[in-house]
Amino acid sequence: LLSNLNMLEIGSNLLHSSLPSEIGLLTDLVKLNLGGNAITGSFPTEIGLMTMLEVFWFPNNYISGTIPSEIGLLVAMTSLKLANNQMSGPIPTEISNLSNIREQSNHLYFTI
Repeated sequence: LLSNLNMLEIGSNLLHSSLPSEIGLLTDLVKLNLGGNAITGSFPTEIGLMTMLEVFWFPNNYISGTIPSEIGLLVAMTSLKLANNQMSGPIPTEISNLSNIREQSNHLYFTI
């Protein structure tokens, strides 16, 4: 098991899959970069278990659905990139808990 993994960077690798709920088991992860792939589906609510996460990069994929409210549990996050996906719905108010964000590249168009 990769529970002690602290960095996972596999961007631009043409990965064609959905994000499994087991991603939440990577509780020591500090950086997650899966940008530039062909990842589909929605973000599992289990991402809220990744409380050590500082960098969350998912631009240029095919993520759909909404941003789960559990993203508000990732208070250590300093960098968030979600641009160029297919998400819809309201932006969760819990995103305001991410007060440490210093870098973001998001062109998100949601219904408010």
